[in-house]
Amino acid sequence: MSDGSEDNPAPADNPGRPVLVLVTHDCSLSGAPMVVLNMVRQLAASNTFNLFVVALVGGPLVAEFASHCPIEIIGHDAESSGKLESFLTRFAARREKFAFCNTMVTGYLFPIFRNRGFFTVALVHETPGMISVLGPKNLEIIDRLAHAIVFGCEFVRRRDVEAFRLTNPNQLVVPTAYHDPPLDRLLIDAARARLRSELGFPKDSLVVLGCGRVEFRKGTDLFVDLARAVSSHPDGGRLRFAWIGPFFPTTFCSWCLQGGKRQGMDSVIRFVGERPDISLYFPGADLFALTSREDPFPLVNLVAMWARVPVIAFADSGGAPEAIEDDAGVVVPHLDVSAMAGAVLALAADPTRRDILGSRGREKFKERYTADRFVTSLFASLRGSGIPLPQIDASPRSMHVSAGGAR
Repeated sequence: MSDGSEDNPAPADNPGRPVLVLVTHDCSLSGAPMVVLNMVRQLAASNTFNLFVVALVGGPLVAEFASHCPIEIIGHDAESSGKLESFLTRFAARREKFAFCNTMVTGYLFPIFRNRGFFTVALVHETPGMISVLGPKNLEIIDRLAHAIVFGCEFVRRRDVEAFRLTNPNQLVVPTAYHDPPLDRLLIDAARARLRSELGFPKDSLVVLGCGRVEFRKGTDLFVDLARAVSSHPDGGRLRFAWIGPFFPTTFCSWCLQGGKRQGMDSVIRFVGERPDISLYFPGADLFALTSREDPFPLVNLVAMWARVPVIAFADSGGAPEAIEDDAGVVVPHLDVSAMAGAVLALAADPTRRDILGSRGREKFKERYTADRFVTSLFASLRGSGIPLPQIDASPRSMHVSAGGAR
């Protein structure tokens, strides 16, 4: 590892186990790295592989990764390919070796893994708009060289195939997942009290939560517009709005942070900033507004479902409607803030429906979207597609993983 390798556990060099390298584009407190971290926790506990993580960039999750397996940070520059080449030389004599590369940003590494004899799997989360900004070249490499491409939802697969004419014959859809920390009445009550006390909201307020980086793609400005629309309605007096997630010194962030003040909503909307564990906050909310313009299969949607919080999402913005369907939240027309405000007001006035939607979301989460189910489904799908992965034991475990700022 390029920074702090002396703190890593020694590689579990067991010749009887296959090698599995998990690649993450960074180690931030966000959705894509959390997908890798949840996999690492499950796979390390299974004792099936010689497990390693390769990260292009470091971040606050480095220590979490390193507590389960060795991690190598290779950078995201002209030298990163050479560093990966050097790292992989230790596996030259191994016959069973696999690489799971998370996000299309890591696509340029596929030729290196293929030349070293690895079975390569791409986990692609990005939608066409994001890919166009990041550059489609990496996706072209993945399409040509990956033994399998795994999409986090059907929405992403369909849009990416149409936009970039992907021809890889081994395309799979395995919904991504969230870990399953304990949730009980005491935690919910504590979260409700914490959220209102920390933000200075009245104890009897109904809180609408938003979450993610403060940025255009996440629709933070639309969240501000939503708060204004609801608070200006005669029935919006009890409703308060809170956004959890990091913000940066950009014009867009400044506009969002000052928008409420300019519009006289100082008491209505709060920007909480990044939190190391959003699972301490979500159960305290009454509704979750997913205002993203484009969001492939956001983990924050799954966090809301885990927390029994009904979701209101835009249609045609990503895969969230696939998860909530028509019985765990409300889907409104694409970027229609007025319709979202109407849904918020309707649910605020109907606690019975909120409880029904939240309970069903929780059931769906437990049935489909826990981390252990993701790993089991992923490996079963890959084996079924011809990749000779071993059987693993990914039975449910009570594991707590921080997830601040998750996408």
